Amino acid sequence: MPKASDKKINEELSDAEIEDNDETQTESESENEVETEIDTEKKKVKKQGSDELFNDLISRLNALETSENEFIETEKAFEKTHKEFQANRKKSMRELSIIIKRFEKCFKHDMSKKKPRKTENAGKGGFNKQVEVPELLRAFIGINKTELMSRPQVTKLLNQKLTELNLMKTKKDEESGKETKVIILDKATAKKLKRKEGEEIRNRDIQTFIAHFYKEGTEVINA
Repeated sequence: MPKASDKKINEELSDAEIEDNDETQTESESENEVETEIDTEKKKVKKQGSDELFNDLISRLNALETSENEFIETEKAFEKTHKEFQANRKKSMRELSIIIKRFEKCFKHDMSKKKPRKTENAGKGGFNKQVEVPELLRAFIGINKTELMSRPQVTKLLNQKLTELNLMKTKKDEESGKETKVIILDKATAKKLKRKEGEEIRNRDIQTFIAHFYKEGTEVINA
């Protein structure tokens, strides 16, 4: 005959087995619910990803269009500013040209009122000093080595020679827009003077052009 304690133990084992079965069933149900939720999330993420990609595409297209419109407006503003600058520069150059001419006229007028101071060396110094003419210039204008000349004399002979060679041309000045006289060296003349062919010499540059030859080591002979 079974004892009371054995009966109790059997009842507890039965209860444990029932609980295990319940827990197993609960775990299985939980796992099914998790799998269902994962499937739902995957579908949901996939659907949201398409929307997000579409929205991102639209957003980027709108940003690109906005950027292009801003660039076009900036470009238009630059062109407007550039035109205004060019117009103001042209106006300023005209005004400067007028002022320079007025200054030259006024300066000549003022200088004509001043009496030159007489000195013992008047007319013998600076440009008026009689010196040896550099070899290249001497050969070009056709004078002897022993012949001494001042800068103004050399300038006069050089201009005469260049005019004889038909090198004096009329050209439109870029700054003033007016026609002016300019010397353009041809190939033969440039070779004789050891200068570049096509070099242009304006009246205001003639002394600089001549000074180049005097700076090449020619010895100066005092009168």
